[in-house]
Amino acid sequence: MKSLKFLLMMSLSLPVSAQVIVDVSPGSATEGTTTTVIIRGVGTNFRSGQSVADFGDGILVQNPINVQTPTIAAAIITISPGAIPGFRNVTVTTDSETATKLNGFEVFTPSGNFRAILEIVPYDTYNASDFDVTNIQSLPLLYFVNLINDNVNRDIEIEVSLSSQKFGKVASLTTRKNLLANQSLRINNRNFEKITISGLQGQSSGGYAFADEVQRLGQFPPDNYEVELTVKDKNGNIIASDKGTSVVSNPLFNPELIAPGNEFWMNPAIVQTEFPLFQWFGQNERYDFALYKVLPGQTPEEVVRNIHVFKQENLTGNSFQYPQFAEHLIDGQVYAWQITGKVITSRGEIRLPSQVFRFIYQKPVDQSGTGRRVARIEVIPAQAQVSACGQMLFAANMYDNDNMPILNRQPQWRVVPSNMGTINGNGTFTAGINNGTAAIIAMDSGLQDFATVTITGGAVSGSSGKLPDWKVELLMKQLFGIQ
Repeated sequence: MKSLKFLLMMSLSLPVSAQVIVDVSPGSATEGTTTTVIIRGVGTNFRSGQSVADFGDGILVQNPINVQTPTIAAAIITISPGAIPGFRNVTVTTDSETATKLNGFEVFTPSGNFRAILEIVPYDTYNASDFDVTNIQSLPLLYFVNLINDNVNRDIEIEVSLSSQKFGKVASLTTRKNLLANQSLRINNRNFEKITISGLQGQSSGGYAFADEVQRLGQFPPDNYEVELTVKDKNGNIIASDKGTSVVSNPLFNPELIAPGNEFWMNPAIVQTEFPLFQWFGQNERYDFALYKVLPGQTPEEVVRNIHVFKQENLTGNSFQYPQFAEHLIDGQVYAWQITGKVITSRGEIRLPSQVFRFIYQKPVDQSGTGRRVARIEVIPAQAQVSACGQMLFAANMYDNDNMPILNRQPQWRVVPSNMGTINGNGTFTAGINNGTAAIIAMDSGLQDFATVTITGGAVSGSSGKLPDWKVELLMKQLFGIQ
């Protein structure tokens, strides 16, 4: 069966050819303190109970670290009072995989120069609906600013700016604070007082274009974001700065199952492989897989309340090979399976269940002398590209056990995701209006194969009009927690 690794993946422009740590937040702390550090990787496979971190000499890490996703983990560290000030490499090891950020963390003494440290709170998605400006204390925490003053009373201005790879600089938030000598202060995005929107209305970049896109999508656009902190004294001189990065992928789409099996309104597909390969579409970093026995007359909603036959949590990728150590499938038994995607948002973890597929397992039988039966299906072309609302003809070649073609036989056709287009009984696919990728699935005798089709040149649903200036300002204040 073809690989699904490239299907429906969000393009984020960061290299993923190697496992690297791209952000450590906060990136510094003082001697004798305990703090939680968020580690974000690219191309990594952090695993709960297995990933361990190393912050260098003088820093104790509570291992294994707390893994949130394969690319995000939290480490609780304690810096010894006698730790030597300076930079350390940060390394996370998961089995044979090692990800490193050179000079990723700094230890410094409590006294000395003025310090400002930026902490970014990582989420997979930011939904506009999460930001209720009428209740400032309910706003999600986007970042923290930690200030450690020296032995001088200071009147300072704090500025935090947000930039995206696509839109450039979006906005800057500012506030003023008075710090006493040797005072420490920790504030977050709820505590800022003023926002300055970058760019001009009608341009393709800047804060106004960003606000139009947020209005259209209902969430932050998928992109690489950079947050920069600048602290100035009363004369406007920069006395400290820091920066961090965040990746927003917005994978808020329920997974859609591909194989094996089909939905309950159809007759159960036949599976003759004792250890099937389960495959699905999805944009999430983590999935839970569950397999159930189906009792007579049960609906999909009733099936998923059964005790599962087998369950595997925190899968990555878009396929799962049923393992040999799991409970063996029973000849003639009807089974159902479901995938649940998991996303970390500013409101906590969201679980996104797929539909439920069912199939009946039958042990392979000797087909000699019983006539020609379908043993293999091949959909052609295996990959295709079509314009939005355009058409493409697919065919399904069927073969028997001797690999001889079976002619004049049409399969059942299906499109996944179903909103990407339709297909008729002759295999003519009609694309929908939106860009994206779909699977064209042919099924016969409980067997199936699929092709992938990329839809280009289409529109994206939602408002495309430009927001007036006052609405942009209101939206941006809402997004960044400015009262």
